[in-house]
Amino acid sequence: MASLANYKDRWYARSSSTINGKRKQFLTPLMNRDEDYISKKMAKIRLAKYENSYELEAIEMKKIGKKMTNIDWFDGKEVFQYESIIATMSEAVTDWINTLKADKLSKSTISIYERHLTEFMTTKGIGRKLLVKNLTTSHVDSFKQTQKKIALATLHSKLRSIENFLRWAVKRQKTYGLTQNDKPCIDKPKLVVKKPLYITNDMFNRVLIIIDKKYIGDPEKADYLNKVFHLYRNTGLRLREPFRNNLESDCLKIKAGRTKNSYERPVYLTEDQVQTVKRMKETVQEGIKRGKNRRNMENYISRIFKSALVSLAETGYKFHCLRDTFATRLYYETGDIYKVCGHLGHADITMTTKYTHFDERELEKAFPDIAKYHRENAQNRQKSIRKEYTGNNSILNSAPKNVVYRG
Repeated sequence: MASLANYKDRWYARSSSTINGKRKQFLTPLMNRDEDYISKKMAKIRLAKYENSYELEAIEMKKIGKKMTNIDWFDGKEVFQYESIIATMSEAVTDWINTLKADKLSKSTISIYERHLTEFMTTKGIGRKLLVKNLTTSHVDSFKQTQKKIALATLHSKLRSIENFLRWAVKRQKTYGLTQNDKPCIDKPKLVVKKPLYITNDMFNRVLIIIDKKYIGDPEKADYLNKVFHLYRNTGLRLREPFRNNLESDCLKIKAGRTKNSYERPVYLTEDQVQTVKRMKETVQEGIKRGKNRRNMENYISRIFKSALVSLAETGYKFHCLRDTFATRLYYETGDIYKVCGHLGHADITMTTKYTHFDERELEKAFPDIAKYHRENAQNRQKSIRKEYTGNNSILNSAPKNVVYRG
């Protein structure tokens, strides 16, 4: 049964229908374009006629994506028809997650988005059944008030997920009813960007000494761990990448969806590194056969390294610092930010620039083994720039020959 609705001073018949499993609401005009005004009484008369003669047909037409145009007060003219779909938060979030899956985002990224949006829409005062078009800034503020005991970076990440969802919904305004002007404001906390922590040659060697002492009765294991830590330091691999990706000859192919830019990234290894990766994979597989948890087996390497750093009384450092060390060393040696970006698998150099702000004297003390190559590369770059500059100037300053000037 239709109801009377007024939208922007025009009268409509509001009908409801279930289309593709979703409850939708649509408005059929009770006025034609030439009518600037009709009374409420006239609108009710037309509504009654619509209910008796047109509503069932209008619903069926709507299901197949067509509009009613044969209503007598339309006068055979093209009709303006406003449509509003009742989309709840639960329905919209499900649609968004399915879109992300179709776009082939990594499973971990999709999982984070899904977790954040579920937490948001289940917050008291919001709810899964709230219409997307009814979202306001106060709903976002209510959510923020429930997030008092978490780190700023975590809150920033959750709000960014909500912001991405809202941006997506606004682009589909006709489906979800949320306009750019009505979109809730997201005030994310300002984060302090910290410099990455690199591990100096001296600190790294002291870690290896601790490992040797810890496994003095098992020199084979100590040698294995030594090679593992060298692998991560010299390749920039993330903790799980050697275990979860395919090794083809001398190339470890990081699968699409395992990198932050979702593209496949090849990491070329030396012969010794290839053997180390094979042994790492075998060790984990043997542990799984004995009933051990895969993730715990992979985390073992990180725990051992962190334990050694604690023994050195080095605070703030963790296993991921080996990746930061690789990037810092590579940029210090080559001065090529794009090369570092490619090796790390970053989507662009925006993230990579954090490795370019270290003092060269500090790096020379931290990595004396590559200081010589750094100086040589810097000199070669300077010579190349000087040669290019000289060549350009010689062209600009050379006087043209055989030119006749005419007054």
